[in-house]
Amino acid sequence: MSLGAAKFLLGWKNEKKYEKSRPWNEYNFVTVDRPSSVVVIHRTDKTVGFETRFENKKNLEQYLQLLKEALPKTAVFTEDTWPY
Repeated sequence: MSLGAAKFLLGWKNEKKYEKSRPWNEYNFVTVDRPSSVVVIHRTDKTVGFETRFENKKNLEQYLQLLKEALPKTAVFTEDTWPY
């Protein structure tokens, strides 16, 4: 049994998957959870978007600066606890 599992693992290839996101100008909300080091970029519906987690607070601040340049000027930045 272990020989079969080893053969399977040695032959396993990790497939790269790419997903195309919406254009940056369609995201209009950013939720920042500083205690958890999470930044969530989303639309009015919070289920449409993506989150980014950081280990380093400095990287979080740099990412926020980048978002302020990349997102539309009408994007709303809020600080709140992200429950997910």
